[in-house]
Amino acid sequence: MKGNIKIFGIIALSAVIVFSMTACPNDTTSPPPEPKYFITVTGIPATYNGMDGILLVFPPGSTDPKAYTAWSLRQKIKVEGNSYTFPLYNNASSDPWAGSGNYFLNILIYQNSTTPPTVMSSGKNTPISITGTNTTIAWEALH
Repeated sequence: MKGNIKIFGIIALSAVIVFSMTACPNDTTSPPPEPKYFITVTGIPATYNGMDGILLVFPPGSTDPKAYTAWSLRQKIKVEGNSYTFPLYNNASSDPWAGSGNYFLNILIYQNSTTPPTVMSSGKNTPISITGTNTTIAWEALH
């Protein structure tokens, strides 16, 4: 009888382990959807090649640094021919962004995880017109 109880206990414990493993969701992180809009920045100094960068798109008149409309996700900037193309995603959902109009841009470039980022901005007085799926701006337009 004691042997049957041990066997039953082992079977019950095995069943709990199996059910708990099958109840866990798969840890699959899917890549973000393909973006529809891009901003290409030309004339980027080669010194920024290989650093992490983020492009933020702010609506006109925004004074809240967290109120950006779209962003590029943080990614390695690989400057090729002194330019880089940032894909744009919605801030709230990370779905592809498809806005148009006049916006202010900030580019944050991180040299490493401990140094504050270099910030390049179109400034609050110089909106950038985003009218199509790929807008090109010159690095010199940012300060």
